[in-house]
Amino acid sequence: MPSSNQRISISSFYTPAPSRQQSLPLRQNSLPAPLPVQPIQTDVDANIYGCLFTRGDGTFHYALGVDNGTPKDTRLTLQKLHVTNPAGGWIFETKEMVLRKGDVYGTCCVVLKIGKLGRFQIGDLERLLLPKTPTPKDGEARSLSHVWFIRAIQTLKANKVVHCTNIDALTNELAELGNRQYKETEMGKGYILATSDNCW
Repeated sequence: MPSSNQRISISSFYTPAPSRQQSLPLRQNSLPAPLPVQPIQTDVDANIYGCLFTRGDGTFHYALGVDNGTPKDTRLTLQKLHVTNPAGGWIFETKEMVLRKGDVYGTCCVVLKIGKLGRFQIGDLERLLLPKTPTPKDGEARSLSHVWFIRAIQTLKANKVVHCTNIDALTNELAELGNRQYKETEMGKGYILATSDNCW
């Protein structure tokens, strides 16, 4: 029993909850432990998507999305998995995203189905997709989110989460759809919901 004058550190009894945003190491050779995630109602019918978001200058931000197994053409709720740099350093992030066709402020222009979640969970994808940090050298010819997206598809393919016959063809497919749709999206006309010819 401590004396009345002895201070007790609150840290002995309290451990802060982990952040959903995780900084990416510059070089990482082994897969990290699964990240803590909020539960999402998924089943074997949950779909995995490649998503493009217009930046307003003819370029795109790349991300992955997972729905709850009930996609709708006018409203779609996804868990968005991507890398972002809100404070100047690239981090991996998972967050819920609701897409609506009538959202005049929406920036998502392409939602392309590339596979099924199947026996996997969101936590499994987070563990697999926490990659090496994209660096400016990696992104000389492409955006850093594009570099990450390619690595993510390679990882999902290697772990048999998705089957992809040609990753370059997949990214070209996304780019073609994005170039066709982004001006419509910027006018408040929503996104394209399609199924890939190169992944399942």
